[in-house]
Amino acid sequence: MVRLFIVIRRKGSKRFLGAIPTRKGATIASLRRVMPKQIKRGFTFRIVTEKQLKMIILKQRPRTIRRVRRKGRRPRRIKRRRVRRRKIRRRVRRIGHRRRDRRTGHRRRVRRIRRRKRR
Repeated sequence: MVRLFIVIRRKGSKRFLGAIPTRKGATIASLRRVMPKQIKRGFTFRIVTEKQLKMIILKQRPRTIRRVRRKGRRPRRIKRRRVRRRKIRRRVRRIGHRRRDRRTGHRRRVRRIRRRKRR
């Protein structure tokens, strides 16, 4: 008799959070029927046997502590991957300039807005 376990992971992460042992005599088909009640949003579940569970546990990498490397007295921070920043251009709204239609991409004439003289 193969003992089945339900393995839980958070969606999008590779680490597994834990395993729920199932009742004796549970088959994959019978578990699939009751699964929806257990599935909470943001988690994924897999039905695995004891052997597979052992493999999963073995493959888990221990959590690595990211240390700050020190050189002399100045702590060196671990470099983050650089994110390319888009250049921020100041948008200056010119009066009566040609402008593209957002949906069609066609240029369209903007009606001239006459500025009222301040009295």
